Amino acid sequence: MNRYQVPATTCTYLYLEVLAESEEEAFAIAEETDGGQFIEEDGYGSGDWEVGTPVLKEKDTKEE
Repeated sequence: MNRYQVPATTCTYLYLEVLAESEEEAFAIAEETDGGQFIEEDGYGSGDWEVGTPVLKEKDTKEE
């Protein structure tokens, strides 16, 4: 059999509470904040999985 690597990603819903004068400032603060400071959204946890395109890593060279 051939060996494939199949990538996958998942989404975790997070939020960050910031003090800001405007939506633009809040967005800028969030962009500059370390990801570890974000809080996982209660009740959501991880979202859907998305499976990517398989990549052939090793072709089976046995003759059938």
